[in-house]
Amino acid sequence: MTKSVKLELDAAEVDCQAVTFGGQMALQLRNARLLLNDATLSAKPSVVYDEKRLQLPRSLPTPRGLAKPKLTGLRHVDTSHLMLIDLDLGSCHFADARNLDQLYHSGCEFEKPPRLSWAMGVIPIRPVRRDVLADERSPEVGRSTVASLYRQLRKGREDGKDEAGASGFYYGEMEMRRRRGARHTTTTERWILHSYWLMSGYGLRAMRALGWLLAAITATIILMMGVGLPNADPDQTVTGNMPPAGGQVELQVKTPDAKLTVPIRSRFTKKRANSALKVVLNSVVFRSSGQNLTTWGTYVEMASRFTEPLLLVLAGLAIHGRVKRG
Repeated sequence: MTKSVKLELDAAEVDCQAVTFGGQMALQLRNARLLLNDATLSAKPSVVYDEKRLQLPRSLPTPRGLAKPKLTGLRHVDTSHLMLIDLDLGSCHFADARNLDQLYHSGCEFEKPPRLSWAMGVIPIRPVRRDVLADERSPEVGRSTVASLYRQLRKGREDGKDEAGASGFYYGEMEMRRRRGARHTTTTERWILHSYWLMSGYGLRAMRALGWLLAAITATIILMMGVGLPNADPDQTVTGNMPPAGGQVELQVKTPDAKLTVPIRSRFTKKRANSALKVVLNSVVFRSSGQNLTTWGTYVEMASRFTEPLLLVLAGLAIHGRVKRG
């Protein structure tokens, strides 16, 4: 009968490559770099975790500036019975690991996207905060493979009801599919993913979607005031011919074409802004305002009735996802 093994280690490097653990294994590490590639784990849970309270012999000094133990790779490891707790996974390569969707990890740290800057660093750009796998930066691992790794880790988080953790891996999966080099992504799909990312951050960035919606509403109002609203609602005219002998008369009612002839400086008034706002608000809920518009105004309203409801839906989905992630 194979007994359980528990190791308490404080070392610079712990090499467990190609090691076979026949029973339950627990590695209690501090300030160490763990190599676990090609290891064989038993069907019982194996735990690797950080323990800062690890007791050292009195003859050994307690090291300062302790960092979380680092796991560097899981190549050819069956992770279905592996538990990782409070480890640094920033340099861990997950490619060729098996059953990643069943890997349990809690309190582990991944790499974060680098902070970008624009205009010589004067205006900082806030990157999307998400967990980044080391495989993403490896030239030896293709985009499609990395997308599969993110997908498996996402599934594991979803099965564990961890919406916040799953969303970060979902973002990474979509990024790999969007970028050039993903084998299973067609050009059309890549353009769709570019638009999805730009508009709402794959449905995860509520403020981005709301910002686009506000920008679209503002642009529509300005265009309506500038070229869409006529001088005034045209008066209807009645035309017909009166029979000489009397009798039934049929009248034809015509509405003249809406015209815009007022000077540009007179188009941006409070009254016209109110009319333009009514048109836009109806467009957001996919309704026609019934307002008489110029030809250009009709085209602007058609475009807004397509784009603004879509942006509203994206914003709603992003807000719903944000609430679920807490």
